Amino acid sequence: MEEEIGDGYVQACREADVRAARSAKRRQEEAEAAWPCKGDQVEVAKGRSNPRGLRGELFWERWESRGYHRSGVDPLRSFCRIGIRQADGSVAWDYLHDVVKVEIE
Repeated sequence: MEEEIGDGYVQACREADVRAARSAKRRQEEAEAAWPCKGDQVEVAKGRSNPRGLRGELFWERWESRGYHRSGVDPLRSFCRIGIRQADGSVAWDYLHDVVKVEIE
């Protein structure tokens, strides 16, 4: 079948697959670089447990799952609790999805 279509078409398809794979890998690396991890400086951007703008070092994290099997309402939702150590030494607790990574000034 490749002989009927032609080598140019097959080569173009292969090149398109390679470009798509490289683009997907680049997007994944950019997303991972933006995701905060232990030791990074973070700032609270949303949520109700801490005031917005609170900054500190992310020093602790724990992944949890909540929900019930066969509950029909978002079973086993996964989220991450974090600890933020502020400059004055006090500690705040929040969720990972409520903070953003910030650059050290």
